[in-house]
Amino acid sequence: MNILLGSRDWQDVQPLLTVIIVTRSRAAFLQRALRSLEVQDLRPIDVIIIVDDCKLTCRFLDALSVAHGAIRSIKWLNLTRGSNDHSGPKRLAGLRNYALQLVETRWCSYLDDDNELEPSHLSSLLECVSVSGLPAAHSWRSLWTQDG
Repeated sequence: MNILLGSRDWQDVQPLLTVIIVTRSRAAFLQRALRSLEVQDLRPIDVIIIVDDCKLTCRFLDALSVAHGAIRSIKWLNLTRGSNDHSGPKRLAGLRNYALQLVETRWCSYLDDDNELEPSHLSSLLECVSVSGLPAAHSWRSLWTQDG
């Protein structure tokens, strides 16, 4: 497992939430998704990235620098594919479940590598579970094209 430390402001603070991202061959999208995590008003957060057998994405993550914002750490792991592994819902679910075993925080959230979160997204979900007492929260989403 590779670990990239984020903002020094958060190194001694235990986060409440981990965001899980599964990605394959989409470094530009992944970079946008990570930027949306850096500006979250919930601080700090941990991130787990599962790379679906892609050396190019690993090189991108090796060169990544996150020195500010809400991210305390990024842990990432490249999982190779076997001869029977194919893209699709079954593969994605298996990778997400693998990542879930690595979470050390009370809460977790999933983020697709081609999506971005609004700055208050994660804090609004935690506020919802805090007020309602429910064990989970799910949010509706706003869909925007790249040109707005």
